[in-house]
Amino acid sequence: MPVVVLMGVVPLMSVAIFFASDRGIKAIRKEGEENLALKANLLSEGVSRWNEMNVLALQNLSEQPDIVTMNPARQKPLLVQLVDNYEHFYLAMTIAPDGVNIARNDNVKPKYYGDRNYFQNALKGQPISYQTLIGRTSKQLALCMAAPIATASQPVGVTVICTDLNAVAEQVGKLKFGETGYAFVVDSDGNVLAHPDPEYISGDELKNLTDYSPVKNIQQENGQQKLTFTDDRGIKWFSYSERLNNGWSIVVLQEEYEFLSNERQFRTIAFIIAGTAILGTIAITFILANRLIEPISNLTSAAIKISDGQLEQKLEIKRQDELGILAQSFNEMTNRLTDFFNILNKQIDDRSLEAERAKQATEVAQKNRDKLLNNISGELQISLKSMLDFTTILQNETNLVPRQARVLNIIEQNGTYLLTLINDILDFSTTDAVDIKLEPKNFHLPSFLEEVLAAVEPWGADKSLQIKTQIDSQLPTGIKADKKRLRQVLINLLSNAIKFTFQGGVKLKISAIETTQEQSNLQGLQQKLRFEIIDTGVGMTPDRLKKLFLPLDGDQDNRSKSIIEGFSLTISREILNLMGGELKARSQLGVGSTFWFDLVFPVVEIADCKQNNGSKILEIVGYEGKTRKILIADDKEEDRLSIASIIKPLGFEAILVNDGRQMLEIAPNIKPDLILIDLYMPVKSGFTSAKELREIPELNQVPIIALSRNNAMTEKFCKYLGCQDLLKKPLDRDELLSLLQQYLGLNWLYEEISSYPEQMAQTI
Repeated sequence: MPVVVLMGVVPLMSVAIFFASDRGIKAIRKEGEENLALKANLLSEGVSRWNEMNVLALQNLSEQPDIVTMNPARQKPLLVQLVDNYEHFYLAMTIAPDGVNIARNDNVKPKYYGDRNYFQNALKGQPISYQTLIGRTSKQLALCMAAPIATASQPVGVTVICTDLNAVAEQVGKLKFGETGYAFVVDSDGNVLAHPDPEYISGDELKNLTDYSPVKNIQQENGQQKLTFTDDRGIKWFSYSERLNNGWSIVVLQEEYEFLSNERQFRTIAFIIAGTAILGTIAITFILANRLIEPISNLTSAAIKISDGQLEQKLEIKRQDELGILAQSFNEMTNRLTDFFNILNKQIDDRSLEAERAKQATEVAQKNRDKLLNNISGELQISLKSMLDFTTILQNETNLVPRQARVLNIIEQNGTYLLTLINDILDFSTTDAVDIKLEPKNFHLPSFLEEVLAAVEPWGADKSLQIKTQIDSQLPTGIKADKKRLRQVLINLLSNAIKFTFQGGVKLKISAIETTQEQSNLQGLQQKLRFEIIDTGVGMTPDRLKKLFLPLDGDQDNRSKSIIEGFSLTISREILNLMGGELKARSQLGVGSTFWFDLVFPVVEIADCKQNNGSKILEIVGYEGKTRKILIADDKEEDRLSIASIIKPLGFEAILVNDGRQMLEIAPNIKPDLILIDLYMPVKSGFTSAKELREIPELNQVPIIALSRNNAMTEKFCKYLGCQDLLKKPLDRDELLSLLQQYLGLNWLYEEISSYPEQMAQTI
């Protein structure tokens, strides 16, 4: 009888327990596989974007008219410009059909490349040909890409770019997880492109992994492939691979022992429960065989139901002996299994539901917030832009009295500051981090400080505060920095100091700390300056001072109630960090506060629109030589008039057009000395017309300055379009005149005007 009972009960119980545990094991394994697949997918997206950027650059180069001419003199500037624009490119060249290169970005003599695979495949018409190699001079892992130079009949040559693989190697090296997980990239021939182990990406020869199991597997079967294999050291691995469109393969792998660690823990628990139940059943069966037949029958019935997934089964306990204990243990086991799977399923469902709800709520809130902020900032920007444009026009009137000129200057400075603040608020509110880009320019430091003080003097006058300055006599006349951002930091700190000062005054102190020589330029000097803003205001407690640069909290003192203060200090700190400085503060409650920072600036020679000369100010009124023609292409009438109002009084001839098509029609006839072109125009944009202008022989040397209101636009991209420089809107008069002087070689004529009385700020 015991044997019959054991043969009937134990197998069924084992099946039920192992069936339940198998479900959990499969769920855990599936989650691990999905996690590995996600890492492979993320890496493949990054590598694909990197490759697509290189392919686009190569295709654009091979289609350039100057490249198609196969004229080395016309090809080389484009090759040099391409390598300068892409930091990871170290070689760009063109090769004739006979295998000898025509032009290179460097000065190396012509070489024969006819035996290179990338050249042969491209000459046969393959759109993009790849070859992984070890650089002959750099001895580093590199990738060369080639494309045919196409004409209507057949290829006339091949363009080639070579790039180091540091960016891909860095991206692959970051993808590490656990103790053994890592990733690598191979090309279509199995040669290693990127690997976290330096031995695979260094040396005199390429490392080939064609015979490595996951590489062989993905190259034989297209698409995503998962594989479990054993390496030559006897270690078992689990891998997940993806093959890119260009034939490269991404492989992510992890030791099977680590990959299955969660599965082993779960399996151990299941075995313990199963072993305990089975051993208990066997022992009790042999001791009390006759008394266990009925209870075991009940147990068998319950076990069968559990094997069908009915984990809520319970055994009725009628006795307190060993059989009762067994029944109680079985019930506890089913309870634990039920609780475990209920908790597991609930967590999965809850997390999925919460994630979906959070995602939907975040998307709705983000869209509403971005829409509101964009609408508000757009309206404010339009109004402020019009105000600044017409202020510029009024500033260039010749019949203004000094007081009117100073009022307009203060309006222009504060309006520009407010426009910058609006853009920063929009960036700060619609992104996870403040995205600020610096645009360093040469400018006249004394005039800049005069503008900053003029902007804040009316605020101090309203509260009868003294706004003082203490400026070191050793300050350089000209420096190179982002003028707009430095002005923003100083005005932010001065306005905060004035806001929390009710008697006494605020002082701006600037000191020259040390002068050094630039490492990259033995002729250049660098000057470290210290800026201090000292007030006699309410001050802060030590606790508040520690929290000053943190996000706004529940602190109820005067400073924490000011949203603008918290935002302006956050923006100021971000700007200074980008400029290589750090915002510091010290304060005493009831006595006052001091904010300061140190910055290092390159010292430059600069001729500003206004120059101090004792008690007088010299202002630009014209230039030496013949009249210069300036062609202005902009679809916004107020922008055209604003520029014209600045340059016409100085003797320039301004020709105004509405779009790029009109510019291309009249430019060959009037032969302008310089062209100002807005990038975003209807009919024909500045992007297109700038390139077409460079194809006109008599105009291809005329300087072009791009105009843009897009903060993301860069000088590097504008130069790629054929422009010499970039001027951001709203226009800065000093910056405009500085660029005209630079590209037209002007010698300014100055006129002496009376300086403004110090008390003028109090009467405005």
